[in-house]
Amino acid sequence: MAMLHDPGTLPDGVPCPFCQEHDTRLLSPFGGQLSVAQYWCDRCRTGFDYLKWEDADPS
Repeated sequence: MAMLHDPGTLPDGVPCPFCQEHDTRLLSPFGGQLSVAQYWCDRCRTGFDYLKWEDADPS
């Protein structure tokens, strides 16, 4: 079962899908869809959407 992140618990930095660096920051907890958050990569200067779904702990 997957779990949706609470907007207050989104990670500060996630890997950039373009350059794979973690020099990213949260711009908005909601993007074009409620299931994505908007992040900005300071290294390659690109905005991207991050899916808020993560795998739930099976235990």
